[in-house]
Amino acid sequence: TNAGSSSSQPKPTQEQLARLSGIGLHAYPVSVSWQPPFDMLLNEAQVEYHEDKAIAKWGIGQGGLAPFLQPSRVDLLIAALKTRPQSEVLVDSGAGLGFLSMAAAAAGRQVISWGHSSDNELFMWGIKANGMEKQIDLHEGVLHNGTRAHCIDSLEPAHSLAHESHHPFSSHHSLEDDVVACNATITSTPMDEALRKLSHSVDPVRVGALSITLGGQAGWMLDGAAATLATHPPAAVLIETSGEGLERAGYSISQLLNKMFKWGFVDVFHSGNICHERWEDVAHMDPSRHQNWTQWPPEGDRYWPMTRLPNWCRLCVGGNDRISDIDHFADKATTGWTANITETLLFFHSSMELMALGVEAQDTCRIR
Repeated sequence: TNAGSSSSQPKPTQEQLARLSGIGLHAYPVSVSWQPPFDMLLNEAQVEYHEDKAIAKWGIGQGGLAPFLQPSRVDLLIAALKTRPQSEVLVDSGAGLGFLSMAAAAAGRQVISWGHSSDNELFMWGIKANGMEKQIDLHEGVLHNGTRAHCIDSLEPAHSLAHESHHPFSSHHSLEDDVVACNATITSTPMDEALRKLSHSVDPVRVGALSITLGGQAGWMLDGAAATLATHPPAAVLIETSGEGLERAGYSISQLLNKMFKWGFVDVFHSGNICHERWEDVAHMDPSRHQNWTQWPPEGDRYWPMTRLPNWCRLCVGGNDRISDIDHFADKATTGWTANITETLLFFHSSMELMALGVEAQDTCRIR
């Protein structure tokens, strides 16, 4: 589990410095509060903005949520992965600096990661610094619903930037006529195809847990993983996205939820500002859930009256309340101030025993 501790950083050892020699960029090793521990590499700007202290104490936070609220997305996803055979891997799409991937590797699991941002080089050297080369298979690229060129900065297909009137995913297209629209591009691959290429003929890659951090493109990435999710579904799928981002990409939150239900992911939790708003609705209906004063932020000198916030809210996906609860969540995800803020969605397959994970969440069924 993620165990917070002091934010003071030990100096890197000679062995660490030797591993980092020759990087050719300003990289700083930060010891992460994870058991067993490992180091992440941050750039100068990240250290300047004190992200190193937050990482050291809480690990990387999740989209839309303060990292000190537990359990974290990483805690739960790796706990779900551990319920699967050792041969099953974590697939980390949009891996960033590699916190989730390296936490899984530190826990003894194999990982296949895809990254496309400027953090990819830091992640690559972080793998080397921790001696995780045999556990993490890092690829540069994007998992999506087809093979095509994307603009790196926005992860919108190059075609859509040059011809905004056309739906970017209406057909397969090339970059031939649109190269002027992008400064830099990267090629995407469907996850099903990528895993087939990585599989041996007698030993296919089996996914035990899946993480998707691609903003509005998350829905299209799921389409490219349809065969895997339908025939050998992982124990859990984590998606960080926003309703507005999905709509800009030509998808919708309702589409995403209903596809996951179809594949058997019927236990759904979400974490972030939408959860907080829904929890406030619950607290206003039940005064016993209020706490008179809670320190906020946890290390600050200001105190605010507030409700005791949970980390996760649970969506009602069964019985007569299913449709109305989905519609209510979709409304909050696409309108108002929460529409463009990242929410973390965590889907557990029906084969999972949630009690073993210790998931505690507010069931927001019928709460408006």
